[in-house]
Amino acid sequence: MLKQPVRTSISDFIKTTMGSQFVIPVYQRTYTWNPQKETARFMSDLEDLIENRTSAHFLGIIIYLETRISAMFRQLQIVDGQQRLTTTFIFLLALKRVAEEKKDKETAGMIDDYFLYNRHAAQGSLRLKPAVSTDDVYARLVYGSVNDLSRKEKESGVYRNYDFIIRRIREIAKRHTLLEILDSLSRLDILEFPLSETDNAQQIFESINSTGAPLTSADLIRNYVLMNHTDEVQERLYEMYWQPLEEYYPESRKLEEFFRFYLAIKTYELLNRRDVYEGFKEFWNRWQDDAETKLREINRYCRYYHDIYIGPCENEVIEKALADFRRSDSVMPAPFLMEMYHLFDEGKISVNTMVAEIRLIDSYLTRRALCGNDSSSLSRYFPTLLRTVMTAKNRNRKQDILSLTKLHLITYNKGKTLAMPTDDQLRTQMKELNAYSLMCIRPVLERIDCRS
Repeated sequence: MLKQPVRTSISDFIKTTMGSQFVIPVYQRTYTWNPQKETARFMSDLEDLIENRTSAHFLGIIIYLETRISAMFRQLQIVDGQQRLTTTFIFLLALKRVAEEKKDKETAGMIDDYFLYNRHAAQGSLRLKPAVSTDDVYARLVYGSVNDLSRKEKESGVYRNYDFIIRRIREIAKRHTLLEILDSLSRLDILEFPLSETDNAQQIFESINSTGAPLTSADLIRNYVLMNHTDEVQERLYEMYWQPLEEYYPESRKLEEFFRFYLAIKTYELLNRRDVYEGFKEFWNRWQDDAETKLREINRYCRYYHDIYIGPCENEVIEKALADFRRSDSVMPAPFLMEMYHLFDEGKISVNTMVAEIRLIDSYLTRRALCGNDSSSLSRYFPTLLRTVMTAKNRNRKQDILSLTKLHLITYNKGKTLAMPTDDQLRTQMKELNAYSLMCIRPVLERIDCRS
């Protein structure tokens, strides 16, 4: 049952939970506060509190799920509020650094003892365990290894905000003592929501984030598949299976697009973007395998998608065909081509068949584009084509999959709206149309130029 929320200061919240560790789960979004936006407002609020000692500011909500690891150690898994909490700890690290620069051992010691460390904990000595993607940078800042940070690490959100905050603190410290600056956290209020293990953390997370910055379906899917595991299992699944997805597609919207096409392969139906998350949950729950097996397969299909649309594909012959196909810049046949790639990867079709499938789909799209045919229904057609071809193949495994594709894509569509234009139709259209008005003409001409 959801416990009653408590209004308290961020300072008291951290100090009264001594002996526990705040854990930012891997399913949370990465640390994204901008030094010129959210962090600038955070520092302006603190500066206002320092100048006006009687005032108070409301920072926001922090929702957490408490897990008792041992008699002396608890983990507080942050369900909402990780940006606020992480920024507060970055502020404390920056303030400690300034205290060390000023030889102020009292303030530096207070920050260590009351905020940054669990001094007597056998595990979880750091009070904050940030998301995996920012863990190393944060740890280096805690242990004073700022000079060891690489150029890439200095481009991280954690370091950029640390650098911004420390420069602001140095300016404020010209007018106020460091203890006054630290005391400002005692008037920066939060609403603390503790959850019990019987509460549905995933449902609460979705409800909270429906009113904040919109999460993509990929964000929600990540939360769904990782949230209900232990912290240790979460990290392993994230590092082995989810992180590679984000490396393929760092932009969440592109990863959402992949999941939309992946579901189309599995269900033979292309969902609207807004329905992808609910569709994925339904599919995931029907799938009988364990989470690791499921994520391993999703990983493979993401590699197929990446090879097809970004490349390069390891197989040079297939890559040559894909390089031509990419010029059309069409994701409409993604489900069909991904499944063909899967069959190739499994050794069920040859290199030549894979290349022929790519060339066929490429020719189909290019001919229709040159003839000015309507393409609005093609995105939903390709999952249907995939079902038809795979059903026919499963009924008679001796049938050649390329022949089946030609049969259903070309032969059965003759005279219909989804027909593939013939050579004669293409010649006629090219004579009558203003070809240079067609959006597809440039990639076509580029291919002709490359071949000549």
